[in-house]
Order: sequence, then C-alpha cells, then structure tokens
Amino acid sequence: MTEALFGFVPNLLSGVKLTIVIALSAIALATALGLCLEMLRWTGFGFLKRLNVVLVIVLRGVPTLVFIYYAYFALPALGIALSPIVAGIIALAVAHAPYMAENMRLSIEAIDRGQSEAAVSLGMSKALMMRRVIIPQATRYFMPPYGNSIVMAVKDSSLCAVITVAELTRQAQILASETFRTMEVFSQAALLYVSICVPFILFIRYFERRLSKEAAR
Repeated sequence: MTEALFGFVPNLLSGVKLTIVIALSAIALATALGLCLEMLRWTGFGFLKRLNVVLVIVLRGVPTLVFIYYAYFALPALGIALSPIVAGIIALAVAHAPYMAENMRLSIEAIDRGQSEAAVSLGMSKALMMRRVIIPQATRYFMPPYGNSIVMAVKDSSLCAVITVAELTRQAQILASETFRTMEVFSQAALLYVSICVPFILFIRYFERRLSKEAAR
C-alpha cells in the first residue's frame, strides 16, 4: 500500500526541483515583462497606450503550448537556438506577462482616485507619485493574483514535457513507460504538484482575508 502511494516519489523528486526552478524563473521574467507592458500605459503617449492594449490582447489569445513550440522549434529558423529549459522558461514568461500587466493595471485602478489627486496637489511628478503613493498601495491588491500566477506557472510547467524538459510530468511519463504502472506514477506526480501548490494557495487565502479585514475597517 505504501509503495502504491509513495513508491515512485523518490524518482520524481528531481523533476520536482526542475519544476520549481522553471516556474519561479518564468514568473520572475513574466513579472519584469508585465511591468514593461504596464509602463507603456504610464508614458502618456497615445500610441504606446494602444500598443499596450494590442499586445495584452494578442498575447493572451495565444495558447501557452504554442509559445513553447515557437520558442523551441521556430526560433532556430531565425538563428536563435535555445536549450529546452531556457525555451520553456521564456515561453511561459511571455504567456504569463500579459496577465501580469492586467493584474498590475487592475491593482492600480483599485486605488481611490483621490490618492493621485492629492499627490498632484502636493506638486508630485507622475513618476514620484507612482513610486511613493500608487505602487505601495497597489501591491496589496496585486499579491493575491500574483500568488495565483505562481500556481498557474507551476502547473503550466508540465507543458515543457513536450520539448523533453525533464520536469515532474516528463519524469512521470518516463517512469510510467518503464514500469507500466501508470495509475501509481501519475497519482504520485499529482500529489507532488499539490504539495508544491498548496503553500502558494494558502498564501493567497491569507492575503485575501487580510484585505477583507482592512476593507471592513
């Protein structure tokens, strides 16, 4: 019984480590890309604002798997050859970047307009207002969806198995093909995914409760 529940876990742990590395690296890069997208709206130039809207809509309309195929199979045609891991990280980052940008936009828009009006009345520049007034307050609204993005990146990292990245799902595929014990292998892989995601899910719930308490004051 114990073997059926946990017997393959030691063999899957190397895949867990790579899953975490890919997910966190992709989220870090997606955060930077999302910030760059959102900053297009802050410039005050109409063209850049429209470019932000177009990029967010277009990128959100492309499946993550297509980004992975493009990064690994299409870019070499342009002379850009990436390793499977790097291609997977970049593809996941590009796929998640527009959602990061949207979360940033919604977090900023959740702040009372009077805050920005007060900052302007004090003579603050737009950059100073964003740095000292808007961003610190928007962060608390941004954290819950950010936690959701981390969970999604952990799960989306499984798509990298299609380009032979030896993360958790790929390791499970290899073990299942070697042992023919598909039920046990993938059940234990699912259990490991849950064990990775639960801390982030609890983190999200904690921030949501905290925001609710602050809003009730």
